[in-house]
Amino acid sequence: IRNTLNEIISEYDADTYYLLLSAGLDSQSLLFSALELGKKVIVVSFTRDDRESRDFKKAKAIAENLKLEFIPVYLPTSLYDIKKYTLMLSNTYECKGKTEFECTYPMHFAYKAIKEHSTSPPVILSGLAADCFYVLSKNGIIHFKDDPDAFREKVFFKENYCQKRQHEILKKEFDIQHVMPYLSMEMFDLFKGVSWNECNTPKQKNHVRDQYKDELIEKHYFPHRSYQSGDNGISDLFKQLIDSDWNTKNWKSAVGIFNAVTKGEIK
Repeated sequence: IRNTLNEIISEYDADTYYLLLSAGLDSQSLLFSALELGKKVIVVSFTRDDRESRDFKKAKAIAENLKLEFIPVYLPTSLYDIKKYTLMLSNTYECKGKTEFECTYPMHFAYKAIKEHSTSPPVILSGLAADCFYVLSKNGIIHFKDDPDAFREKVFFKENYCQKRQHEILKKEFDIQHVMPYLSMEMFDLFKGVSWNECNTPKQKNHVRDQYKDELIEKHYFPHRSYQSGDNGISDLFKQLIDSDWNTKNWKSAVGIFNAVTKGEIK
């Protein structure tokens, strides 16, 4: 994994990377690969503007620990802003499903902050797509633990896995290059035939832990979790729409509202 990450990062003619860092092992693996290659790394992390998430706090602590520049990205939380940006996410970034809305929302602000910070066309580095290989979702563990390759193929080749379409639009809008090593065929091929136990025993993402054991900052790491859920609370922001005047059909979740926005019923 480490050799593959190093090779992919080395393919790009960039001295500085803006790294989207969380409390996960995947983004830390990219951090230490980039530093090993002599790259300058600027750490970027997002959080709601009304509180700091665990991911944000840990990313900031890692940057401070390594004396790296840190760019905080604060996400608007008011109902007014959520309404405004929900329409933008649909009209500008072609978001359709719940996950596309929730995951693209913080990325818009991260790209914007990076663009404003950089004096030249910036390059983003992120660990997006890595979770697919370890089969750690509830569905994956229940149905694919004995056949992880089937899960990897099912997820990795989804038409818009990791919001690929939205990232293409974001890259063009902000004139930014975004390097996602875990979304490469090299990484997909690397995991072929690797069992669930090999990946996650004795601990989750065992190979990464082993290959970066001298650098990983364990106290700033949390187990697998989607970046828009849990303590990050991004998914919860859109639940405000359920109790708003947009909920004209008594929908029980924001999904109905997302569908109405997509269809142009809410403008």
